Amino acid sequence: LHNFALILVHWIRVDSEEEPPPEKKAKRATQGAGITSSDLPAALRKRTSLPNESAAPSVSYRLAAQDVPKKEQILIKPSFVEPLSVEQQIYLKEIVEACVGQDDRKRQQALQSLERDTGIQVLLPRLSRLIYTSIRCNVVHRCLSMLIYVVRMMRAVAVNKSVKLDGVLHEFLPSLMSCMLGRVLCTRPESDNHWALRDFAGKTLITIIKDHGTKDTRRRAFRAV
Repeated sequence: LHNFALILVHWIRVDSEEEPPPEKKAKRATQGAGITSSDLPAALRKRTSLPNESAAPSVSYRLAAQDVPKKEQILIKPSFVEPLSVEQQIYLKEIVEACVGQDDRKRQQALQSLERDTGIQVLLPRLSRLIYTSIRCNVVHRCLSMLIYVVRMMRAVAVNKSVKLDGVLHEFLPSLMSCMLGRVLCTRPESDNHWALRDFAGKTLITIIKDHGTKDTRRRAFRAV
């Protein structure tokens, strides 16, 4: 037969005091050091039920919603428009006048300048605002020729490889959609070729979305159309 030894664990008395278990030692340490029960390990904490745990779900939801802020203040940083020099102001004025003028040769030269000039980016915020305002006014007045001239300007800016249209898409896209989907764009719809404007505006919109738009921009534009 094998001999088995039985080992018993008991607390040692030191100076007539029994060594306390770990739970009591932790409790005494917290009382002496001013530590709360939340600072203890999870195994040594005694769980206490919250007063709202047994409440109905609707009551719990209302109690939880009391701490939720009722209003949120959203601050939108205004876009910064760089001041233009005198030369840039003169250039912008001459380009716009040539693009909407009656001289075909100057118009073609101005459109080529918008397509190739690498300094258009600094002029883009003002040019975009001018285009947006012009489209809105001429849609109201049903000036078909002026709408075609302005859309040509947008096309020339869109194909410029050195220009980024991220900051002006909120003005370019609605303007093109107005030229595409406007109910009446000319004074004589039965004789004026307003379909040429709609087709050209649609092609320009596709070019801008393809080269400068994001996936969300494409989805929203196609859903609007």
